[in-house]
Amino acid sequence: MKMRIPLVAGAAGAGALALVLVGPGSFASFTSSVVANQSIKSGTFQLEAVAGQPSVSGPLIGDANTIGQPILNSSTGGEPAVPDGNSVSFQLWNVNPGDTYTEPLTIYDVGTLQGQVNTVTYAPDTSTNAMTLEKYLTVEVQVDVNGTWTDVHTSIASGSAGTPLPANSAHTYYLDYSFGPQFLQPNPNMYDAAQASAAGFSTNELSTSFRIVFTFTNNTVNQNDAEGLSASPSVTFDGTNTP
Repeated sequence: MKMRIPLVAGAAGAGALALVLVGPGSFASFTSSVVANQSIKSGTFQLEAVAGQPSVSGPLIGDANTIGQPILNSSTGGEPAVPDGNSVSFQLWNVNPGDTYTEPLTIYDVGTLQGQVNTVTYAPDTSTNAMTLEKYLTVEVQVDVNGTWTDVHTSIASGSAGTPLPANSAHTYYLDYSFGPQFLQPNPNMYDAAQASAAGFSTNELSTSFRIVFTFTNNTVNQNDAEGLSASPSVTFDGTNTP
C-alpha cells in the first residue's frame, strides 16, 4: 500500500518534517539560538595586621616600683571592606630617655589572590606637643628575614640599608629584591605552618613579620621640654597582588 504525504500550506508546526518543500530545487532552513550566561567574580587582595606583645628595654627598666614601669598595650581593629586593611594601635606609656620600644606586627593576606608588601610608610604626629616629643625619638622598621631582624631599606636602590631615622619626619621604607619583597599567599584563616599543613595546603609565605622600633635618644639638651607629652605617629604597610 502506497502512503501519500500531503503538502501542507503555511508554516511548519511542531512535529512537521525537518525540511519543507517551498519551490522547485529550494529549501527553507529552521533557525535556532543558544544563550550562555557568565558569572564572573574577581578575587581580592587584602592585608591584615596582628599585633604582637610590645616590649621596652633601657638602663632603668625594672629599677622603679610598679608606678614607674612602662605600660604597654595594643589593640586590633576589625577588618573593613576590601581593599582596606585593618588598623592596629599600640599604647606605650612612661617613655624614659634611653629607652627603646619595640612594636611587633605580623602581616597576612586574608584575600583570595597572592601578593606582596612593597613599602612601609611612617607618618609623624604633626601636632605641636607631639613634634616636641618626636624630635627626641628615632624610628626604624625591621623585617624578619630567615630569622634575622633586618632594617628595611630607606631607598629603592638595593643595598641601601635602613638606619634609625628622626621620628619627627615622614619616611618611606622599601622592600627590595635583596631580601624581599615579602610575598604573601592567600591565608584568610591566618594559619601558621602547622595549621596550614593540617589543612592540606602549602606552608610557604603564610605571613611576614615586621617590627617598628622607637628609641628615646639620651640627649639632655632641652629634654625636659618633652616631659609629660604624648604622640601618635602611624605606620602604613602597602602591598599589591601579583600575577
